[in-house]
Amino acid sequence: QFAVTHFSTALNKFKTCARTRIFEDQKLDSSFFDKEPSKPLFQTNNILSLFNLYTYHCIMEIFKILKFHYPIPLYTSYNISKRRQTTLILDKPSQTFIYRSAALWNA
Repeated sequence: QFAVTHFSTALNKFKTCARTRIFEDQKLDSSFFDKEPSKPLFQTNNILSLFNLYTYHCIMEIFKILKFHYPIPLYTSYNISKRRQTTLILDKPSQTFIYRSAALWNA
């Protein structure tokens, strides 16, 4: 309820000319530029955030790679543990898909 009324008042500030508004309403203070949290919106609509989507797709891709051994260049780049076939041994930390997906898989 608050978000809807806050959003509509914000839109009304842009729809009217500054000269036609009351002087006190012309001031665009810091409350006008406050960001609204998106988490409640995502939860009510059952939408994953961008971070959660990335995690989900990384885990799905590594599952397919480990299960079907395909694509072969990606499968061979993972270092699979000899003790536990479901654990991946991590190399030095990096920002590559191989390292980040393996870290997510082991988590």
